[in-house]
Amino acid sequence: MKTALKSQKSVKTCLVRSSIPLLLLCLIATLASAQTDTTGLTFTPQKDSIAASSIFAAKTDTGATCNVGDVAPPLRVSAWFKGTPVTGFEKGKVYVLDFWATWCGPCKVYMPHLSQLARKYKKVSFSAIDVFEKHENGITSMPKLKAFVDSMGRKMNFSVAVEDTGSTVHDWFDSFHQEHAIPTTFVIDGNGRVAWIGHPMNLDTVLQRIIDTTWNPKTESAMRNFDNHIDSLDEIVHSKVFRYRGNYNNINDYGFPDSTLMVITEMVKKEPGLKYARWTAQYTFSALLMKDPHQA
Repeated sequence: MKTALKSQKSVKTCLVRSSIPLLLLCLIATLASAQTDTTGLTFTPQKDSIAASSIFAAKTDTGATCNVGDVAPPLRVSAWFKGTPVTGFEKGKVYVLDFWATWCGPCKVYMPHLSQLARKYKKVSFSAIDVFEKHENGITSMPKLKAFVDSMGRKMNFSVAVEDTGSTVHDWFDSFHQEHAIPTTFVIDGNGRVAWIGHPMNLDTVLQRIIDTTWNPKTESAMRNFDNHIDSLDEIVHSKVFRYRGNYNNINDYGFPDSTLMVITEMVKKEPGLKYARWTAQYTFSALLMKDPHQA
């Protein structure tokens, strides 16, 4: 599951600009990411990695206060448009909260899938919480939002609410170190704790286990901590090698691929899990295209 999510993230964030078609670069980055096998992996950063990243602590501190396994925050919304309002998380009941927006194409694509799951798991509470409505086209008004929800009919066959300005995003995205990307789904278990955070397309694989109490939030929490650690180191790679990338608008300016590969090699030695992170993989591939196309 984590491999699939990483592959998705590689495609979404693939921003390489070169003479090689973007689609090819994204495909290669995705295939490389899919090779990362987490089987038997202990999600504890290596000692060398901790030492290497500690000097960047001020830059990489996210301020996140919560993780999977923690008590779910209160669900603060402005209004409920459809279904039964969620006023609290009852003990013994599982809740699915899907965060979405009217302008988000993938959000709308997965609404029927969530509706199908809601019909399958009748004892689970499903709710869609509208967030991030301010977009390039302006802010969707309440009447327009209500009209949109009504037009979806059985495609949104669950409760629907709109965020409490600022509070909802802070409580559920910022506090859990979650990117401001949608759709994003949270599952709250029967103990009122956040059991899982992810893309709704992967909800099938975990929901039944959460209902059966065979899901291990501690393992999921450790995996998320490891991913956050890798993401922080990956941003450090980006900040270090960005200056060596050259000018993509000038085909004669290749930058300094040797310097790029030297920095990345040293970082990956300290934390092997960094090898297929998005920036590290992208800069490695771009540098190798100039140095050794066959190896790239």
